[in-house]
Amino acid sequence: MAQTKFLDYFKGFNVVANTFYKTLIDGKKDAQPYYHKALFTEEYSVDGKWRSVTGDSSRVTADLVTLDSRLPLKKRDSIKKAEDSIPKLGMKMTLNENQMKQIQLLELTNNFAQVENILYRDAFRVVQGIEEMKEYMALQAVSTGMALVADSDKPGIGVRVDFGVPANNRFGVDSVAWSNPASDPIKDIDRMVDYAFEEGYSLRYIHMDKKTSRLLLANANVKAYYGNSIQVTGTNFLAPRLEQLNDALSSDKGYVINVIDRTVKFERDGVREVKNCWADGMVVGTVDLSLGKVVHTDLAEERFPDEDVVYTKVGSHILMSRWHENDPIREFTSSQASVIPVLDDVDSIFYLDTNDEVSANDSQTEGDANITVKSNTVTREAFIAALNKVGVTKANDRNTDAKLLEYYNSLTDENEALVDTELGI
Repeated sequence: MAQTKFLDYFKGFNVVANTFYKTLIDGKKDAQPYYHKALFTEEYSVDGKWRSVTGDSSRVTADLVTLDSRLPLKKRDSIKKAEDSIPKLGMKMTLNENQMKQIQLLELTNNFAQVENILYRDAFRVVQGIEEMKEYMALQAVSTGMALVADSDKPGIGVRVDFGVPANNRFGVDSVAWSNPASDPIKDIDRMVDYAFEEGYSLRYIHMDKKTSRLLLANANVKAYYGNSIQVTGTNFLAPRLEQLNDALSSDKGYVINVIDRTVKFERDGVREVKNCWADGMVVGTVDLSLGKVVHTDLAEERFPDEDVVYTKVGSHILMSRWHENDPIREFTSSQASVIPVLDDVDSIFYLDTNDEVSANDSQTEGDANITVKSNTVTREAFIAALNKVGVTKANDRNTDAKLLEYYNSLTDENEALVDTELGI
């Protein structure tokens, strides 16, 4: 490792890099937005740990008491906390021998501005790469309750971070998936909103991706709902625009639809793949737009820098480096950051999987001690116990078969598999 051979081009680059970063984050007309900047706030971690904290009952009512009487004690909120080490993200670009020869030719012909553009392009790309990964992780966290981060000890392996969304906060559709014209999206959303209200949360924002919003707006039942809201009867009218539907929903139900439209490009072994940041078909209900924190900490290289590396700090937590190597001759530009988006107050976030419809094999027979699940007959007692084990504490013997199966169909694939294993089916 040796010092970069293009040091003169990077005098005063700190200002240039941070100006680029601010422009990137603030957004340009032709750029995709960074939703994580609106949904998450930054937080510095001294010890390199991220923590997700939620209170079970953050608000309770005051009591009416007579004068001079003692005030009753309130139960202190029980606090649930998840934590782990903050992972490190990184990206590296390189100029090979042939590219460096081209730069040399440009310098010989006094095309210094073009050389600067080439060198700055790599620098800007590695900074943007960190932001793109943060965006992907943040929107995956919001749309699934989990985030996938790289395992620093095992290259190419991902570690799933589960922020602990309660199983009771996850729902499937009432009958059929939203891709089916017979579905009733507003009814499905209302079921989630009503349950949240019973738990003490008034959902005001219903988030989904563009593909799901198109299914919603084109749905016959949604058209009928909008028609009724503007006092138009019949079915022969155009689908409402999102703004029109939101006007109706806001005044009638107190919530609005927020469409998340964001993709990122991943590259591995020279092959690029575009991925949707939002989980397919997932609808998420939240109380407000402040959903968590982007937690960052110091990098080891900040405290133990290499004397041959030129460093530039971009924003609050991105460290960009430039250096040179021989055998073969190459010029490197890299970025790194110890950072992770973390969901907070997950008790107040609710999920509706619009692809999770009731299976044709799930049936019910009321009035006896058994229930049929995926063509298997099991006892209601065993089924309730299995649901309780995966966190569906509201499942009890007072529920009908239909309600128990609704809880079952609202489970994540992983928890559904755990219930199946517990039941031996």
